[in-house]
Amino acid sequence: MDRIRKALLGVALLPFCGAVFAWFSPSQPELVASAAPRPALGFRTYAINKGDVPPAPFIHTSFDFVNQSDRPVRISTVTPSCGCLVTKLVENQREYDPGEYGMLQVSLPTANEVPGPHDYTIKIAYDDGQPREETLRLTMNLPEPIVRVEPSEIYFYQLTGDADSRDVVLVDPRDSPLKITDARLVLLIGQEACPAELATVTIEESKSTNGETRIPVRIHVAGSVPPTRTIAHLVISTSDPDFKTMKVPVLIQGPTRPIVPAAAEVPAESTERN
Repeated sequence: MDRIRKALLGVALLPFCGAVFAWFSPSQPELVASAAPRPALGFRTYAINKGDVPPAPFIHTSFDFVNQSDRPVRISTVTPSCGCLVTKLVENQREYDPGEYGMLQVSLPTANEVPGPHDYTIKIAYDDGQPREETLRLTMNLPEPIVRVEPSEIYFYQLTGDADSRDVVLVDPRDSPLKITDARLVLLIGQEACPAELATVTIEESKSTNGETRIPVRIHVAGSVPPTRTIAHLVISTSDPDFKTMKVPVLIQGPTRPIVPAAAEVPAESTERN
C-alpha cells in the first residue's frame, strides 16, 4: 500500500514540479515580424454612389485625400475605366508632402451615356517609396439625356484602301434646339488638329424627326492612311452654354504591314561561286 500511495503522490506532484521548473527557467525572446508601412495616401471615401441623378449636361464629384505618412508622395497616373470620365487633380498637382491634402475632380458628360445604372472605377498609381495603386469607384443611375450624341464612339477600319464616311448625330428634343457652331477632329496624343489628308469633318443640314432635331456631323476618312492606329476626338461646339462642348472618340485603323516571305531562290552570285 505504501508503494501505491507514494506512486500516486509522485504523479500528483508532476504538474507542480513542471510549473516550478518553467518559472525558474530563463525565457527566450520571440522574434516578431515588423509590420509593413501602410499606404501613404488616405481617401475620405473610396466609393461614391450618387444614386438617381437629375437630368444635367455634366455630373460632377470629387475624391479628397491626404498624405498620411512622413514621406513625400508622387502620383504618376490617374486611369479611369471609361474614356467618358474627365479626371483632374486640383492645380494639376502631382507631389504631396507629409500631411498635405489633395483633391481629384471627376466630371461625366451625359450626352454620350445611355440611361440606366453605371459603374466606373478610377485607378490612381503613386509612389511613396514603393509603387502603390488605389482604386476608387463611382456609381450612379443616369436619366434620359436632354441632348444626346449617336453613336457615343465611332470606328474606321481602313484596310482595303477605300475612303469611308460616317455620321455622328447630335439629337435635341427641345422646342428651341441648339446649333452647332464648330466641329473638328483633334488627335488624342498631342491635342493637335487631325491632318486633313487623313480625315475631315463637315456639318450637315439638320432635320426634324418625331419631335427631335437631328444634326449630322460627317467624318470623311481617306482611303490611303498610315499603317497605324490613330485615336482622335470629334469635338463639337454648340450655341448652348449647358452643352457648350461635346466629344466623341474616333478610332482610325490603317492596314497592317504585309509580311514578305524570305526568298527561296539562291542568288545567282552564290551559284556561280559554287
